[in-house]
Amino acid sequence: MQNEQSACQNRLWSSSGTEAHMPHDKGLPQTGDSQEIGQDAYDCLRAKRPKGWQLTELGGVNDFGFDLQVQISVKQQVVHPFRIQLKGTRSPQRSADGSFLSIGLSTTTLRYFDNTDEPVLLVLCDLSIDPEDPRECPLHYVWIREELERIQIASIPVEQKEAAIRVPTANVLDRTTDLVDEVRKRHRLSRVGHALETSVAGMDPSLGSEDRVVMVEAITRNLSTRSIVFAQALAEPATDVWINPPRGSLAWLLTEARSAIASGNVEKCADLLRQASDRLEPASAMEKAEYWHLTGRLRLVGRDDDGASRAFKSAAEMQPQAKYWAAWAESEMRRRFRTDAGQDYSDVLDALPADGDPALLGVKARLLAASRKYAEAIELLDTFEGAESLAARAVVETMFSNPERALQACIDGIALEETGESTRLLVLILRARARFNIALRSSRVEETRGGDSEDEVLPPSGPIGLDASSLRKAWADIEAAVSALGLR
Repeated sequence: MQNEQSACQNRLWSSSGTEAHMPHDKGLPQTGDSQEIGQDAYDCLRAKRPKGWQLTELGGVNDFGFDLQVQISVKQQVVHPFRIQLKGTRSPQRSADGSFLSIGLSTTTLRYFDNTDEPVLLVLCDLSIDPEDPRECPLHYVWIREELERIQIASIPVEQKEAAIRVPTANVLDRTTDLVDEVRKRHRLSRVGHALETSVAGMDPSLGSEDRVVMVEAITRNLSTRSIVFAQALAEPATDVWINPPRGSLAWLLTEARSAIASGNVEKCADLLRQASDRLEPASAMEKAEYWHLTGRLRLVGRDDDGASRAFKSAAEMQPQAKYWAAWAESEMRRRFRTDAGQDYSDVLDALPADGDPALLGVKARLLAASRKYAEAIELLDTFEGAESLAARAVVETMFSNPERALQACIDGIALEETGESTRLLVLILRARARFNIALRSSRVEETRGGDSEDEVLPPSGPIGLDASSLRKAWADIEAAVSALGLR
């Protein structure tokens, strides 16, 4: 019987071509440290997740950094979803004072987080505390949005592969942790942008969706350059058609100083700026820039050209806006006009930013003209249109004794509705000057018998050949300019 069984086995082995063997214990798939750490961190989170958290795994090929989705149950209602990026470490990098742990995350993942509106919580499990039982290890957390702002993710170069994220050790995640209010707040913040876009749409239904988004982005971006007083005034209930700074605030002092210098009340402006100077330490960059800009205007009135130039330069360096750079460039032209350096403004042109703002381009054209580069000035003026272009063209043509061209630029500039008050005043003065020059162009004065020009006497009707019609128009323009000055 035994011989028959052996023969049967031999026939089976022979027919299969293989031999019977024990299970493999080598050459099998391996998990590795990263898989073990990930599993331990997940076991820890499952054991210590706060009460009411419903976890849904998002693992697979399409999670791209989102490991879990959390839905919080409050009074048997599921509310406020958010995402979790779960990390574990057996060798935590602690700060010197132990206040936070650092962990490197891929910058591509961080940029992806920055693109999402949904709250993302980074949870870090410190597996070094109890390597044998990960369920006893501590969990720490940080909201990714806070860290994205700290590391300034938008400024990190694409070539950089990782960025260090800080997880405060004081943020302990366990069964008693309550993040409901925090999650609710973050959802409220994410809806603010949508609410603002809806408000803009109501104000101007003709705006397209893309235009509304661009405007909302600009509002949030520019708000950061203002002071907290501006934000507080914006948050107050609307009681006026425009935002007015609180009386006595730095913004109020600067606004009043601007009105004072515009109306010619130099003493009041100086007093307001003295008060403002005592409050510059906590001021925003824009407030400091405006202070120096107004100081420059005040020094111009006092004929302190050097001091005005320094003040305008400080304003431009503090807040590089086109109007501040333009004021500095104009003050340099004024300052150097009486010196030997009045023919070369190449250093000023080189210092100005490559900005397409019309006011700045107009100043550049005047600098070229002051450097006796007429063709280059006109070529630059041909690259843009509008009131600033026409005003600068009138100045350039006046400098090169072309009154007809200057007059036409003035006429076109005044006809534009967009022309501002100060630009309109300049154009009125230049129009009067152009017409005066045209009126006198063909006139002549007979020499006195003695040949001494100091003894020349003009007839009451004016020089011979005077264009009386153009002169009357010039006089009317002078009256209009003086009237505009009186209204300022």
